[in-house]
Amino acid sequence: TYLLARPAAEQDAAWLALLESAGFAAYEAQDARTANSALRRVYEVRSAALPDDHPDLQAAQGNLALTIKKLGDLSGARALEEQVLAIRSRTLPDDHPDLQRTQQNLAVTIKMLGDLAGARALEEQVLAVFSHTLPDDHPDLQAARQNLAGTLYMLGDLTGARALDEQVLAVRSRTLPDDHPDLQAARQNLAATLYTLGDLAGARALNEKVLAVQSRTLPDDHPDLQKARQSLAATMRGLGDMAGARALYEKVLAVRSRTLPDDHPSLLRARQNLAVTIRELGDMPGARALEEQVLAVQSRTLPDDHPDLQAARQNLAVTIVNQLARASPLPGGEG
Repeated sequence: TYLLARPAAEQDAAWLALLESAGFAAYEAQDARTANSALRRVYEVRSAALPDDHPDLQAAQGNLALTIKKLGDLSGARALEEQVLAIRSRTLPDDHPDLQRTQQNLAVTIKMLGDLAGARALEEQVLAVFSHTLPDDHPDLQAARQNLAGTLYMLGDLTGARALDEQVLAVRSRTLPDDHPDLQAARQNLAATLYTLGDLAGARALNEKVLAVQSRTLPDDHPDLQKARQSLAATMRGLGDMAGARALYEKVLAVRSRTLPDDHPSLLRARQNLAVTIRELGDMPGARALEEQVLAVQSRTLPDDHPDLQAARQNLAVTIVNQLARASPLPGGEG
């Protein structure tokens, strides 16, 4: 507050640098509102004193865009980032790091706004530059491939996403230790793409590798381990290995039952996943008990027309019909 309140006469370079540092510190501490106040003041002072294409003003615009993006003002962030990109595109060489960073930041923003085609165009520009200026195993090149792969996946270009995911995994497999988080992420990304493409066997192999590593390196209730179990269970269910899927879903449910409140979405999802699996295995009473739990929670926590509540009712109805059909064979059947 003292820094923000200092008189304009004292707003010299040293004061601005100190205020900017305070804004960065607040941003790193997840205090987006304080960061926004500090970095907005820096931007306002520099806007009044500097020409439009001055590097310090460009930096101030970019920094302010990050904070307002964090606060949820995506349209405001987009406007600032587009201004910065327009100026840097005409004043900096194509492979300048500041230009690349601006393209990446804007791609993230417009992707969050749902403009996937625009994000793809920017990410392709970044990747094209990095591909001819950086070594194949450079982290920035890997990140650029991964960003574009994610966008292609969302656009439905699964073949393009797969090619990039495979490149990332190949490089990280030879340069990172087996339990490195970035290598694990690369396996998970490719597994998800293969699963969507229908290559369930390939997805299973990768998911099994992820789970094997995380089972020995993470505590039993770690969210990443839970996610790995859930991903492998879904793949096994798709392959028809219902018993294997059931075992994993039971582990997920056991952990979430003791660590999450009864109405937590992840716990409800775990119950529903297990219910569907054991229903397919013929355990109608077990599936019904789980689905009744899900419905009871969602009936008291969701509005009557909420899609999740509707789905819970429908799932339970299907199980009850199946249970009744098994208990009372239709006339004319074997008895």
